[in-house]
Amino acid sequence: MVPIEEAMSTAGAEVTYDSYADMYTITKNSTRVQIKPSSATAMVNGKSLKITNPLVMKDGQALVPDTLANEILQSNLDQTFKVESIPHPLNTLSSDEIKQATAIIRKAKPKETNLRFADIRLKQPDKDAVWRNVIDKKPYVGDRVVTFTILKGNTVIEGEVDLNTKSLTSWKTLENTFGMVLVDDFMAIQDIIQTSQEYKTALKKRGVDDVTKVVGTPLTVGYFGGKDGLLDQQQRILKIVSYLDVGDGNYWAHPIENLVAVVDLDKNKIIKIEEGGVIPVPMTPRPIDGRDKKVVTNKPLNIIEPEGKNYTITGRNIEWNNWKFHIGLDSRTGLQLSTVTFNDKGVDRKIMYQGNLGGMVVPYGDPDMGWYFKSYLDSGEYGMGTLTSPLERNVDAPENAVLLDAVLADYQAILIPFRMPSPCLNVMQALSLNTKKWDRKMSVLSVVSWSYAGSAPSATMTIFLTGCFSQTVPLVLMLVLLVSRRSKVLLQKPCMIQVLKKTHVTAH
Repeated sequence: MVPIEEAMSTAGAEVTYDSYADMYTITKNSTRVQIKPSSATAMVNGKSLKITNPLVMKDGQALVPDTLANEILQSNLDQTFKVESIPHPLNTLSSDEIKQATAIIRKAKPKETNLRFADIRLKQPDKDAVWRNVIDKKPYVGDRVVTFTILKGNTVIEGEVDLNTKSLTSWKTLENTFGMVLVDDFMAIQDIIQTSQEYKTALKKRGVDDVTKVVGTPLTVGYFGGKDGLLDQQQRILKIVSYLDVGDGNYWAHPIENLVAVVDLDKNKIIKIEEGGVIPVPMTPRPIDGRDKKVVTNKPLNIIEPEGKNYTITGRNIEWNNWKFHIGLDSRTGLQLSTVTFNDKGVDRKIMYQGNLGGMVVPYGDPDMGWYFKSYLDSGEYGMGTLTSPLERNVDAPENAVLLDAVLADYQAILIPFRMPSPCLNVMQALSLNTKKWDRKMSVLSVVSWSYAGSAPSATMTIFLTGCFSQTVPLVLMLVLLVSRRSKVLLQKPCMIQVLKKTHVTAH
């Protein structure tokens, strides 16, 4: 016998104790188990399960067999997750597929070194064949083809890899063409500004002596007909606007105004510094993570679903009431919803084939030196999925969130896994739309929300997915008008909110 916390933590589950009810609650993803001392049964998502050996108390400690976790968590009473027997044609590339594709590229082009991948993604399959697979349940027989974009100076290479034939089938070179701003560009400009004596001199005028505290942001320069003195359109350049890290966790509140460095990425140096009048850097701490708040005592609020979830997840297919859809994470556009259907009196109606953020521009429109050129093209220049960050339970998502894993490839085609507790997906019933601002040191969030109205009370499902770094809501798909108002009433499993004993939390 081992302590219950030890037995469950090994399985990735969490344990809480309610002294009033003398009840231990074990949670892992969509499974919620309640067990009392000396009881021969446990309640798994509201269903009774007979267990081999009961929980016993000894010297004030709850002890269970080390086999209990497998016994209760693999009882098949939780039907939230189901095995995908027929892969969806739009399933994003797996880790093995990304590795296979990059190996094929490097083998076919051995002289190409230092490959910088802007994206590696699945080529869109035939739309009609996909619908036949989803609606008619007919197997998809098309090839799995990978498309990729490689950046090499002022040249872009676009190509395709057929995973079925294990061959490079396309390699197209586009001269005098520029691609996205990649993660290594972020790192490069930081090194460049820290080693520039001219830039250090400009910082000293503004009272900044430690260049290592300066955080640069790489911005595309735009085209202004040469009025900005940048006449060579074939230069791979970025403009750098900087902020001062004063230790409050929010360098955005400390801009270094009227100072712009123009960086040539091929030469790895600053080729021009644009300066205006000296504006003092605001130094007042402006933390946004709660570090300046007092620790207060609050009673925790817990959301529980005693009978399990109201949806099922099969692979990347989500089924909730009459809704069915496929979800994916793309390096460029971030969240993708595909093959959305609504079951109308037994018939799956096509609602949407694919929906994602096509693009978003944020033109600031301020004529000042450090602002006039700023027009963030979020998905095209930086990539909504590329800058994905993890979500955290009880911070970005409720404690009852179901979290899934995902994987993307970085600019070197090195896999970046997002694993528990670094989720990419949380499907839940929610009451409102949520947004979150992007920061390179903060988690990020894309939101899609839709609702349907019928004879049942209006319900809303919200999907939280990392991958947006804009200051505004990136993607809102309202499908309410596409759904029949004669939808029948659907029974819902209960969702309850409990307030438990006091605990200490940090106020935000």
